[in-house]
Amino acid sequence: MVVGFLGAGKTTFLRELLPQLEARGVAPFTIINDFQNARVDASSLQTQNREVVPITGNCICCDGMEALVTTLLSVPPAPQRVVLVEANGASDPISLLEHLIVKPELQERFQPLLQIGLIDARRWVE
Repeated sequence: MVVGFLGAGKTTFLRELLPQLEARGVAPFTIINDFQNARVDASSLQTQNREVVPITGNCICCDGMEALVTTLLSVPPAPQRVVLVEANGASDPISLLEHLIVKPELQERFQPLLQIGLIDARRWVE
């Protein structure tokens, strides 16, 4: 799970991470969540062999949780699979983790659940 405020660099982080994972034989499946631009960000991350799914319109920590769970459960198993979820900048990361941790159907398929929080240090206010 990749979280951070709008403009923190989540998509840029994924853009740099995906080729590194692929070079190591890891098969990433990426889910992008945004209120309006998920399809744009998803298409910027897609290549011929990459699986990137957008979830647009709702925040995945609340109204979009069902869409996220449905998408996660539809991820095809693959050797060396890693699933990356980019939450939109308004997502509550703690609420999101709480929802995902308590779902037994996800616990059976996905372990461990990790969260990466990105902060744009140039915009950080003390």
